[in-house]
Amino acid sequence: MTTFKDGDGREWRITITVGALRRLRKAGCDLLELFGRQDGLMRLYDDSVLVVDMLSALLAKDFEARKLPAEAFEESLTEEHIAAGRDAILQGLERFFTGPRADLVRHVRRVMPELRRQMMEEAGAAIERTAAAAVAGLAELISGEKSTSSPDASDAIPALSLGPK
Repeated sequence: MTTFKDGDGREWRITITVGALRRLRKAGCDLLELFGRQDGLMRLYDDSVLVVDMLSALLAKDFEARKLPAEAFEESLTEEHIAAGRDAILQGLERFFTGPRADLVRHVRRVMPELRRQMMEEAGAAIERTAAAAVAGLAELISGEKSTSSPDASDAIPALSLGPK
């Protein structure tokens, strides 16, 4: 059993049991199917809505007991809270599984934050390179002169190409 807090400071307890896995499956979030796919556990890091759907299914009984609509819970969540909820789900899976499956979940929890950080840095760098090439391409189109800093800069904005090169 693990806990996390939503955006309104309410504490929620996540426990993964066979009953919890069935509730997830009925809600269309088959955690065991995700676990069996090569990229399944990675989806928990890429798809915030999937994580919120899982949290809502896992906490449905708690919502009833607290007389809290699921929407109120969901509206209180930011990426920070979703990440805490995802970690609670993964910790629950670690406790549910034994042996190699638990080891795999533990490994995913350990390496994914750094991997995601690196992926975001690389994506940011790619965006910066694309933006720089687009600016150079625009400058080239406007001035009519070929840029010396980016020989293929006009390729970055083919939609603005006004004729053959």
